[in-house]
Amino acid sequence: METYALGFARELAKALAQRVGVSLSAEDLNMWARLIQDQWRTSRAGPGSLPQLAKTAVAMKKGLTQIPEIALADLKTLFTRAQLQAAMGVGKTNARAASIFTKAKADLTASGHYTSTYSSAAAAKSAVQKRLVEILERDQGFRSMWDTAAGRDLLSGYSQDSAGFSKLVRDWIHDWAMTSADAYPNSLCVQRAAMEVFGLDPAGWARLQASFVTEGGEARWAALQLGYKAFVRAQHQATQEMLIRLGFDVDKDFLWLYRGMGRRGAQWEAPDVVGSWGPVELQPLSSFSHSYATAKKFSGGEMVELARVPMKDILSFALTGNGCLNEQEWVIIGRAFETVTLRPSVSTEWMIMKYLLAILSRG
Repeated sequence: METYALGFARELAKALAQRVGVSLSAEDLNMWARLIQDQWRTSRAGPGSLPQLAKTAVAMKKGLTQIPEIALADLKTLFTRAQLQAAMGVGKTNARAASIFTKAKADLTASGHYTSTYSSAAAAKSAVQKRLVEILERDQGFRSMWDTAAGRDLLSGYSQDSAGFSKLVRDWIHDWAMTSADAYPNSLCVQRAAMEVFGLDPAGWARLQASFVTEGGEARWAALQLGYKAFVRAQHQATQEMLIRLGFDVDKDFLWLYRGMGRRGAQWEAPDVVGSWGPVELQPLSSFSHSYATAKKFSGGEMVELARVPMKDILSFALTGNGCLNEQEWVIIGRAFETVTLRPSVSTEWMIMKYLLAILSRG
């Protein structure tokens, strides 16, 4: 049976390589065959009898024709052992996402927003402030925060001009860097603003509601909500404009990003959770990273989620708004989408294989 299973797995690996358009070495062909065989072996149902195994292999092979064209280019970059390790190995990053940081820095330098005399982090913050202020100065909702006595009281340390706007943007971004929720009312208000601006499921906000009330968010929201909404829109605008200038089609292109997660109850203990698809519970805005090592650090060694994130759902990164440069952070709009769950202690190649097979099965 094992011999037959390996034979079927080899045929599927060859068909997969042909569909994606890559040539596999003998070593990589064996790797894929063993991974497919391993998936069958560890599956709860298992391949069963030889006829069942053959049926499974035929169904998976048929599924190859359903790979979305948009996924083929990225699949080509994850086909050899070296590529898999580069994509998921400790200390490695997603090449496409990392290149955006480099290209965005060049773009902002050319426009005069990025000043290289600063340190990288300081230069990024300065560039973000300049670009966001350019957008917010023209936003009547942002300016209206000073129209009421309550608003002026809350913003008593900020003048209603470019200098005051820049200071306010700096402080709101700083608060996000400290925490995206928890005990910082500004961050909580930004979360609520994202929910309303993008029409997100209130369930993602519900988990933050108690902190919002406890930390005095209601009073700030009542007086400054138009400003928080403008701040969220400005970041999304700056990010989408940047991605378009860099040559991406934000309605079609995507990034593979990672998010470190702790365990979430008994259902996360099941052996088939690792490598499986499932809905991810996101706040209105959630942080991901293009560094697997960073995500693993935030997971506490528990779970890392790998997500295929549409570029249109990227609110910001360190050169366009909220986001930590050193953590390769991307702030993602919390729409409903699914991720594959990874466990750092499990073979990275096996996890990637599970992810790709999930793509095949979903077309």
